[in-house]
Amino acid sequence: MSNLRFGYTYMTKPNSTEKSIRTRLIFVCDAMDRLQEQIEAHQVEIRRLTEQGLSQASPYWMRKDDPEGKPDQLELTHPIDSDYFRDNGTRREEVGVKPNKIKTALASIERGQRVERINNLLTRNKKRLRDIERQIGLLEIMARGEQRSFDL
Repeated sequence: MSNLRFGYTYMTKPNSTEKSIRTRLIFVCDAMDRLQEQIEAHQVEIRRLTEQGLSQASPYWMRKDDPEGKPDQLELTHPIDSDYFRDNGTRREEVGVKPNKIKTALASIERGQRVERINNLLTRNKKRLRDIERQIGLLEIMARGEQRSFDL
């Protein structure tokens, strides 16, 4: 059975039962629980990565055409709003040529990028959870037969 409303066709189920509605509501509640668990896991991972130390800098390799074969030097360029810039007054941090220092600096940059990606996921999941909660609130208002103030 289909109906035409507001210029588009939608299907209605002739025998939608209470059990299917309850099943759908349980599914929504389970999805909300999973979202909340993901949010908490993201927050724990961000804390763990932050404790290890992270950097928002960009690596810059100073390449030298050295006939003696000296290795390239790594410099980090920090953003203006970074702690490094506030503390030192400069955006450039010389790391040097030592492999251990280079490895540490690049790992710190990688952790910073990972935290940025996790923050994006965290923001998206929080928004989805808020949207679901808002829709549940609207369903609750409809179920009570109340009218929202801006519908008057």
